[in-house]
Amino acid sequence: MSTSPPLAPLTSNTVRATTIHPTAIVDPSAHIAEGVSIGAYAMVGPHCTLAEGVTLHPHAVLLSHVNVGAHTEVYPHAVLGGPPQDYKFKGETSWVTLGQHNIIREHVTISRATGEGQHTTLGDHNMLMAYAHIGHNSHVASHCILANNVQIAGHCHIEEYATLGGTTVYHQGIRMGAYSMLGGMSASRQDIPPFAMVDGRPCMIYGLNSVGLKRNQFTLADRQALKQAFRVLFFSRLPLPEAVAQTQEQWGDSAPVQRLLTFVTHQPSRGICSAAFDKSANTGNNGEASA
Repeated sequence: MSTSPPLAPLTSNTVRATTIHPTAIVDPSAHIAEGVSIGAYAMVGPHCTLAEGVTLHPHAVLLSHVNVGAHTEVYPHAVLGGPPQDYKFKGETSWVTLGQHNIIREHVTISRATGEGQHTTLGDHNMLMAYAHIGHNSHVASHCILANNVQIAGHCHIEEYATLGGTTVYHQGIRMGAYSMLGGMSASRQDIPPFAMVDGRPCMIYGLNSVGLKRNQFTLADRQALKQAFRVLFFSRLPLPEAVAQTQEQWGDSAPVQRLLTFVTHQPSRGICSAAFDKSANTGNNGEASA
């Protein structure tokens, strides 16, 4: 009796075959790379590009002008590339551009940008949970987590490794700094500094995101410097120029502290959220989280 030859093991260099379900709709102008999987009743509209290894689950929708990076996975009923929810939009050509290895869960919406040739962007290795929304002209960096029903308005900038709690909302044009964490059910109308733990309506700073910094291999020296910088910048009640000068003098040799100082001196149009003085017991002495 003959036996079948053993199957070759899958390796990181193995490229799967491109599969397009017969019920899917793919515009002739779309570019589909090798190894793409397009499920039943999914739609790929005009001027869309799907890089190698992209998966569109059944009923996923790319309306138009969407670039999807390699090995990104788009779940059912997500809608990418819809026109911006903006009265200024007049039908100009604009884009949604996604990086690699993103997870886009059910019912996520990402709008195209307003302005000829402009982009709404998402970096690499992000997870967008169900019903999250990224508004027009917003930019989300890499390694971010947007929990269920996060709502980001237009022209927002979310830096890398930010964690956005469930059902949180963001006013148009604000910034959320790297390695920061926003508690669920919060609303942000002002900028959120890097490395911060923030919560509430309106958002307030409760201390340093020390757990996130440890998980991302920040050194003890940098964590301690950031702890002291937070104490001076946000919990000392000093005028900002004086607090910045003191922080620069004492801990300015720390690269994360320099990044924090650059952020808070950027002159944001809506300001930076305040410290939670009256609830500082939740984060240690005078609002400091442990390093």
